[in-house]
Order: sequence, then C-alpha cells, then structure tokens
Amino acid sequence: MSTAENTVQPGQHYTVVIEKVTHGGAGLANLHGMSIFVEDAIPGQEVEIVVTKKKENFAEAQKHKGTEGLGIIHSTID
Repeated sequence: MSTAENTVQPGQHYTVVIEKVTHGGAGLANLHGMSIFVEDAIPGQEVEIVVTKKKENFAEAQKHKGTEGLGIIHSTID
C-alpha cells in the first residue's frame, strides 16, 4: 500500500487547495499523492474537507461545514 492509501480515509478531515474543475464539475485537489474530488469547490479555494469515499486511486469528499458553514478557508478568487 502507498502512503496515500494508508493516510486518506473516509470520515477524516483535511485541508486542501482546489487545483481545477473536472469534467463532472467537482473540484480536484491532491492529497498525499491521491486525487481528491470535492463537490461544489472551485479552483483557488483552500477548503476543509471530509472524505466520503475512498477508492484505490482517488477519493471523493465534501466541504466540511464548520462554524462558517462554507468550508472555505481562503480563496484567491476576487
């Protein structure tokens, strides 16, 4: 098993930066060498996420709805 397979687990919270939007509309981030698809995220956002599903080569996540309710920590978008 690779480091990503051991580290990224469903239910865990992480902070990631969205790099681009994928064909399906999810934001794409990279975490420990694993692609993470994040619902309702756009490039340039630094977001807190919770992993919802993990597959062999990728994971799916949602923005963590913290005290602000958005999960966005920082955005480079004006």
